[in-house]
Amino acid sequence: MSIPNLRLGRILLMSGIAGMLVPAIGQDAKPDKKKSQAAYQRGVRADEAGKREEAIAAYTEAVQADGANVAALRGRGKDYLAAGELEKAGADLERAVQMQPGSPDSYLARGNYFAAVKQHQRAIHDFDTAINLSASNLSGINPDRERAEIHTARGNAYLAISQYDKAIEDFTQAIKLRPDNPEPYKRRGMAHAALRQYREAVEDFDSAIPRKPDDEETFVERALAFSGIGDFPRALADLDIAVKLNDADGRAWRVRGAVRERLSDDEGALADYSEAIKRDPKDVRLFLARGTVYARINKPRESLQDREQAVEMDPKNPEAYVARGGSYHLLGQHEKGLADRTRAIGLSPTYALAWAARGNAYLLLGRYDEALAVTGDVGDARATVEVSVTIQSNGTVTSSRVVNPSGISGLDRLVKGVLGRVNKVPAFPETSKDSERTFNIIFELKPKRGTG
Repeated sequence: MSIPNLRLGRILLMSGIAGMLVPAIGQDAKPDKKKSQAAYQRGVRADEAGKREEAIAAYTEAVQADGANVAALRGRGKDYLAAGELEKAGADLERAVQMQPGSPDSYLARGNYFAAVKQHQRAIHDFDTAINLSASNLSGINPDRERAEIHTARGNAYLAISQYDKAIEDFTQAIKLRPDNPEPYKRRGMAHAALRQYREAVEDFDSAIPRKPDDEETFVERALAFSGIGDFPRALADLDIAVKLNDADGRAWRVRGAVRERLSDDEGALADYSEAIKRDPKDVRLFLARGTVYARINKPRESLQDREQAVEMDPKNPEAYVARGGSYHLLGQHEKGLADRTRAIGLSPTYALAWAARGNAYLLLGRYDEALAVTGDVGDARATVEVSVTIQSNGTVTSSRVVNPSGISGLDRLVKGVLGRVNKVPAFPETSKDSERTFNIIFELKPKRGTG
């Protein structure tokens, strides 16, 4: 994986400019190492005080006084990265590696840059180099602390590309090197949760929280792990803490809304989703989630409004069309519902929910043959559903049930739905002597490729 050509070109150009800074000051000017070191120390103090702009200015002064001050160049690059000035950060950190190729600190800093621009494989390569160099060449006074930082950074890169086992290995090593740091506990918990190892995840979050009790993200992550094992009351308790710690965290409000749904607290869920929307009004998921709750509590117009907003915000999202179609059906506008479900299939022909939803739309319209037609991209096997139907001589259906389901939940629901709506069929012939008959019927539904 490589940096896009344009970005790489800019970085190399800026690296060249950085390399020319010293001679540009004057050919006869000699490096003033004392002045450079003093400026560098001012930059460090400014960083410690949270004064990033002052730090950048001080580091710049240090580099101008002595172009060989790699620590100042690296410090400025890290501050540029924190400020989101990615091209300047890339230039400084690339230059730092070129000037000091034996420094694990420089590879760590450049690796963090690559991670920030989502070049995770390049980041991992830099972290690998930093770890190899760190065995005998760390500049800090606490080498275990610095090695832990590298392992945490590489673990984060593995986490970002879903290599969870490798991430867990790195976070575990970081914990061994620096057991007081909450970050690798939290991140290892996230990797365990991604592997559905929720109890291990809870244990890690339990270790992280006492080490940093004001980090709302850890409470949100532990709430998700509690949800994974079905412990929604404890999940809710964690989310209550999270929103108190950081009222602006829209994710905490969103997750708490979902947990309240699971606890059958629809009014609470509506309130939380509304708060989340205030904080992130461009998140389509929030409108879909709130629209679902409105539909469940029989407020179809409010549901439709949210789902229309979702479609407007993301017109290529098949889930939004399936959802809006549901609101149309609640309002009795079945043709519009069918059109939305058909649109969803057109956008995503392999979206199973869209096919099942369109089957329900046909069912609501009384188009039973089409409801039972399996036209999704669902493979080549035949699915059969056996039903038992009892009919009186006058054609009245007195009972109907599925005897042997297909095992495909969407198909079985459709068949049950059709049976539930058919209560009258043609009467028996006048010559029939039976007062009622019971029929066992096997529906053989052959999947076929659909065009949407």
